[in-house]
Amino acid sequence: SYTWGDVSFLIEIADGLGTGSRRAREARLQQLDKEKKKRLIRLICRVKGEKVYDEKKEVGDITIKLEDAELVINEVLGKIKVEKADVL
Repeated sequence: SYTWGDVSFLIEIADGLGTGSRRAREARLQQLDKEKKKRLIRLICRVKGEKVYDEKKEVGDITIKLEDAELVINEVLGKIKVEKADVL
């Protein structure tokens, strides 16, 4: 399951990627700041079923594939269900 924080983060990423050519969207993806890249990578690993370890070693600049970003956006945002809560 994903948190609302994950959902709002992915909506922000999807809006940031926008539309246009593949090259333009990839360029916008690579311009994410370091913390957003780390968070997106952790979500990609969760969706792909890869184990995420505690961060012990930092790696330099990482390139995120557009396909991976789109996969996690579609996986998480495609499963959103809104449920009505009983209000007193």
